[in-house]
Amino acid sequence: MAFEESVMAKLIASEVLAVHGRAAGLRRNPVQGEYADYVQRGIAVARKGGYGQLMVEAETGTGKTLGYLVPAGLDCAANNSRAIVATHTLALQRQILHFDPSGHLAPECDMARALDIIKAATGKRLTAALRLGMRNFLDADRALKAVERLLGKRGLKRDVREAAEAFAEWARLNPGAQIQAFLEEEELPALPGGLLFDDVCITGASRKSEVSYLKYLEHVVASKRADILVTNHAMLMTNSLRGRNRLLHAEDDGRDVGVLVVDECDRLEQAARSATSDLVPILPIASALADWAREHSGKRIKAAQEAIENLRTTLLELRTEDDDAREEEVRFWDELEPAARRRVFNRLGAAREALAPFLDLTGADECLETIQGYIEALDNVIERIGKTTADGSGDGVVALRWSPTRHYPSIRTFRLRPARMLKRMWDVWANGEDEEQDEDPFRAKALILTSATIGIARG
Repeated sequence: MAFEESVMAKLIASEVLAVHGRAAGLRRNPVQGEYADYVQRGIAVARKGGYGQLMVEAETGTGKTLGYLVPAGLDCAANNSRAIVATHTLALQRQILHFDPSGHLAPECDMARALDIIKAATGKRLTAALRLGMRNFLDADRALKAVERLLGKRGLKRDVREAAEAFAEWARLNPGAQIQAFLEEEELPALPGGLLFDDVCITGASRKSEVSYLKYLEHVVASKRADILVTNHAMLMTNSLRGRNRLLHAEDDGRDVGVLVVDECDRLEQAARSATSDLVPILPIASALADWAREHSGKRIKAAQEAIENLRTTLLELRTEDDDAREEEVRFWDELEPAARRRVFNRLGAAREALAPFLDLTGADECLETIQGYIEALDNVIERIGKTTADGSGDGVVALRWSPTRHYPSIRTFRLRPARMLKRMWDVWANGEDEEQDEDPFRAKALILTSATIGIARG
């Protein structure tokens, strides 16, 4: 039988861990208990209208994850609210929450233990879900087309061909699955043959009636109604830009977010840079144009392909590493010589001009929509470079990147400085200053920033 909410509110996190943790496979851990009580006190202060922002550090191995999951879950049970946990790395996400092949919560993950402990202490069985962006999920149709293109190349090594065929078979059987699951099952560091997540993932152009997208939609719906939601820093940033309720909260769910935990908070700056950027990936653009060329011919497609190839060649000429180097290389715009900047900018302009006719085309064509999306990104990159001063001190950052596998080049620009993005996130989640919410801003009651190492800049 469930305890009264007033009784739940008096439960002490460390005592709950000590009493019920053994059944969940935990050993008594005084440091974990002290951490959990500190987090719980911060939540309690926030619930009473006090300062609800807490920064707490705990070394790796001290049981930090359960140290915040249990008090956050107790708050959910006592107040009929939700909690959100955001991490930077996939490894920590999987430590916190992952599911077995049948779709059930894996008993060895921290979330399974936390939910069992909370159920034993309160009588309430909370739900948990994972929320990732669509780039992490497989569009089976796109994947099969990408593999078909790869297998059509001459001189493909046997091991690459076998890995690509295995991926194609996996894609047929697992539409809408997380792409990372294939890499883990096959123990591969990357997709075969230089394929990228961007080549095979669900996009805004994916057909909404296909199984892949419907599976992804199930993931989204489940995440919006979970009591405890695990997501990543990037999704948190995206919500700060677009409005939380759209992405992390069901519109007909009136519960508040009692606790927002940002784990690995020392990595937030990286997420801020990524969330406020535009990417022009040369290989996927060339692949999209090749797809279009299979069904269409004429000077328009040839001119576009030639312009993209010229841009690729120019970027490759700027690499400083040897051709056989296996490390990623990144160079910022201000590191380039003025002549090199002019060459790149001119190539970008030529590519944009060659792609312009595609904006005049209409129709429900996935390949066309993909190309038009790349044109939008190209426009943003060109605009950002134009606003960047000759010495690179403008209000944006432009970076050239060469992949560590086949040195495929890409250009990324950052529309905002990371500090502005972090302030936006702080305003939306902690201070309740969401411009898109006219009434009673929806925000976290308590914001917990935690990590194994929290560095504070000085000077």
